[in-house]
Amino acid sequence: MSIIILFVSINLSAQENYRAIYKLDFLIDSLEVKKRYEKNQIKSPSDPKDKMKAELSLDMKNRFLNAIKFSKNEYYNLDFNRDKSKFYKPNRIETKEYKSAKIFLRYRGIYYSFKNELLHKKNAYGQDFIVKKPKLKWEISSISKKNGKYTCFKAITQKKIQSSKGISYHDVIAWFVPEISFNHGPKGYGGLPGLIVRLDIGYLSYTIKKIKKLDFLELKKPTKGKIISLKDFEALGKKMYESRRNSF
Repeated sequence: MSIIILFVSINLSAQENYRAIYKLDFLIDSLEVKKRYEKNQIKSPSDPKDKMKAELSLDMKNRFLNAIKFSKNEYYNLDFNRDKSKFYKPNRIETKEYKSAKIFLRYRGIYYSFKNELLHKKNAYGQDFIVKKPKLKWEISSISKKNGKYTCFKAITQKKIQSSKGISYHDVIAWFVPEISFNHGPKGYGGLPGLIVRLDIGYLSYTIKKIKKLDFLELKKPTKGKIISLKDFEALGKKMYESRRNSF
């Protein structure tokens, strides 16, 4: 685990406002992507369906490789104070190539936390939603690592994955620092007794590179969008998926 945090000579206080800048990294490299593609590649497909699958697979491989390339300059902001936070991506010029790779960068919308309330503002199925997320259940490990003058502790929670194959659960790993006593983190993950300085979700990793003080932080709850629980949003997603599958 490599975490380098630059605090710009500030002492973090619960009464102040801050911005943590997270760098996105892939936990899988280009060589591994190419190997996986070659392993699953259909050799000289003659059947039209197999040919279409091969073309789609090649397209997905190229988009994944582009996403790895773009991740080298992919950063996100977490603006926060004691009571609230907002995780978002700063404005970035999006080329056609970047837009086609975005699916693998896994960033959708803005994440808010207000004391005990977690909200995810996103656009899906042609409309805006404000998804109310339940409180996370963490298992805090005794495993720790030293990072300069700070000690990082490992915690694990689970992410629910709903796909055509059914429902599965994947581990999400967080490293937090109790000495930085803010219970926030990237992508709506928080609720730990310390700021999350690294978060691993699947093949993606978010690591703090810098924390700086903000003179002012105006952070209000989002209002544009349909307010919906995570359970109802997942049910809507399942309904939309089944509708599209039946249409084919």
